[in-house]
This record gives sequence, C-alpha cells and structure tokens, in this order.
Amino acid sequence: MSARQAWACSLALSLSLVACGGPSRKQQVEEERHALIYALSRLDPAAPPQERADALDAVHGLPLTDKELIATREICLAAHRGLLEAHLLQAEARKAFGEAQQGGPQRTSHAAHAQKALDASTETIARARTSLDACQVHTRTLVRGSSAAK
Repeated sequence: MSARQAWACSLALSLSLVACGGPSRKQQVEEERHALIYALSRLDPAAPPQERADALDAVHGLPLTDKELIATREICLAAHRGLLEAHLLQAEARKAFGEAQQGGPQRTSHAAHAQKALDASTETIARARTSLDACQVHTRTLVRGSSAAK
C-alpha cells in the first residue's frame, strides 16, 4: 500500500466514523497515532527523490488533531525534507563538478557552483541530523504509546 493510499484509507475511516457517531477522542487520537506511525515508516532516505517527496506529502497531508502528533509530524517532516534537499544539492554538485572537469570557458563558474552546492548540502545535512534525532525520539514514543494502548 502506498503512502497516499494509506492516507486515503485513514481519511475514509475517519470520515465514516464521524458519520456513524464517531469515535471517542481517545480512539481518534489512537487512530491518528497509527496513521502517523505508518506514514513515517514509509519515509525511506534511500528511495528515489520523487518517491520521497510523495511520502513527505502523504505525511504532511495526514488529518491530525492531536498537538503531540502534529509536533512529531512537523519535526519528522523537517528532518526528512532536509535529507531530501541535501540529496538534491549533492546531485547538483556532482553535475557541476562533472561540467567543470570537462573544461571550457565556464570551468571556474561550474567549479564554484559545485562548491557552493556541496557547502549548502553539508549545512543542510547537519540541520537534518539534529531534526532526525528528535524525530526518532518522538517516533519511539509514539510506538511505545501505541503498544501500551493495546
């Protein structure tokens, strides 16, 4: 099941429950918790950039109401968006370095662009690592809370 399909199922379930009288607040938060855990588990730093962007969109689009879950989502989005941005900057740097190695009149310009992209990538990775650590702590707490609720 794709992240978008999971999100759609979660939304459909939420809407159907509301139409039928709806779950208690505790049940609603537990359903949101499960949907967030699932969506976060779909964030794969090794996946192709478009898959990663789609998975980030799915996490962002989750209809969350609990402040704790929203905070966790935002922390994890910041981390994974940073990792994706760094990946794209590294690809840009590789391309510019390749162009610089080919020589020509713009060699210096390509080399400078490559260095700038590489520096930006390094800074972005550093910020993302901090957010990723916080994301992992929050996610572990979610999973433990989900296990305790069973």
